[in-house]
Order: sequence, then structure tokens, then C-alpha cells
Amino acid sequence: IDPFQGNYIVQLPGQTVAAHIDAPYFWGANRFQYPQWLLAVMVFSGLFEHIFVPQVQVVGYIHQWNPNEKELSEIGGNFIYWGDKKNVNTHNTKDGKVHVGSDTILPVPLAGVSVDGSKLVHAADVYYPNVVPPKIDKSRQTELRYSSSDDVWHLKVDNEIVKTYQNDDLRISIVFRARCHKDEAEAEKFRNQIYDSEKALRLEEDILEVLVKDMAKRGVVKSNALSAMPRKQLAMKMIDEYIRYPYPEKAHIPYNFCALSRLIPAATGILSLVC
Repeated sequence: IDPFQGNYIVQLPGQTVAAHIDAPYFWGANRFQYPQWLLAVMVFSGLFEHIFVPQVQVVGYIHQWNPNEKELSEIGGNFIYWGDKKNVNTHNTKDGKVHVGSDTILPVPLAGVSVDGSKLVHAADVYYPNVVPPKIDKSRQTELRYSSSDDVWHLKVDNEIVKTYQNDDLRISIVFRARCHKDEAEAEKFRNQIYDSEKALRLEEDILEVLVKDMAKRGVVKSNALSAMPRKQLAMKMIDEYIRYPYPEKAHIPYNFCALSRLIPAATGILSLVC
């Protein structure tokens, strides 16, 4: 394996991780050369498996609270996945039992979940769904800082403490990601071409041509769309045609109706009652 990323993730009550796939890598196409929407289209289309680079992502939980000792409907924060269940493995290093349901894995401390997150749609459901999370303004400096003197976490906005959390209030995980190759020589060969912008430019037309040809077969665009359509319009067509995330299974209305006001401003008043 060829490690390339590590993350430390802290979730506050009321927060979630939306359904997504991680940034995929292909031979000749990656996030340093192409926009991630195009890479996602390449994954969802299934047309580029021959140049797809498999990954392994391990999510480990390092908080101390155990979901097996709490009311599950109250706490949430489960790892959720959609797709081939055979691609998901769990490993537990503590006495607490890891529960694997149809599409959920509990965040048991010192347990790990390994998937290929670049092709398996995954998420975390809302951690403490009955708690309203703090409003975080992207234009203001916001940070969660640990205080060793009193063993608590302070949420600061513009250097002012707005809320204090105990350790057991937080869902904490670490994430490790690596690309999978048959040997070190192949891994080194791949690393050497990651930033090859000239090769990426040559490959771009090939990628778009493959996608347009497939879309033409589906009757979505005409065969000359690559030269006839504005690139932004073509990009939106590709996103609409290929990228399909699962609808919420338990929602009465499985759509983001709160975004409707962007299309119909007159609905803002009514939607403000629930959004």
C-alpha cells in the first residue's frame, strides 16, 4: 500500500458527515489535475475501471464512550455505507461488540472500519440528532481547542469561548488512506506521474470523449456535444446523468426541500418554518 493521507476528525453533537465518496485516483487523472466532480463522474460511470487505482480507507474511533452502553436512537453518529457489503470489514480491539447492520456500523471505541471510500458511498449519520449544533460562520475564525488544565474542549469564535464540551460529548475518529498497488515499483511509478499536467491535458479530451459517447448512446446528448455544447452545460449534464447518491431511507420527503427557495424565492417564507 502507498499511504498518502491521515485525518483527525472531531464531531460536535448535532453534526453529521454527508454521503460522499473520497477523492479517487486514476492513472493519469487525479485531484491535482482535474476537478473532483469529473473524477466522481468517472467513478460513477463505471467506464474507467481499467485505469482506476483502488484505495483502502480505515476509520478508527478513539473516543471513550461506547455506543453499546447508550440509547442508539438518541446518540446516532454511526458509520453508514451503501453498496457491496463484502467490501466492508470491521476489526474490534476491545470487548465492546461491533454491530454490522444492513448499512450501519456503530462507532465502538478502538474499533476500525476499512473500505475503499473512493468508490463506496459512505457517511456518518447525525451525532446526537436531537441537539442543535452551533452555528459556524465560515467568514469568522472558529476553532475547537483542548484545554489540558481542566480536560475540556472550548469552541472559540474569533478567540471568544462560545461553548465548552466534555471529552464524552465528542465523537472522535482518525482516518487513514492509502492507494493499493501490486508492488513498490508500481507505487513509485504512479507517484511520479501524479503532477504530470501535460499528460493530464492530453488525457482530458479522451475522458470527455468516452463520457460523451456513452451519453449519446443513452440519448442524453448528441454525438457532437463535445464540440457543440458549452463546457459548463456539458459538465452539468454529466453530473446529472452519472452521479447518483442514495435517497434517505427513513425520510418522509427524501429530497432537500430546504433548497427549493433557491429555485422558487416565493417559497422562502413557508420553508423558513421548517428549514
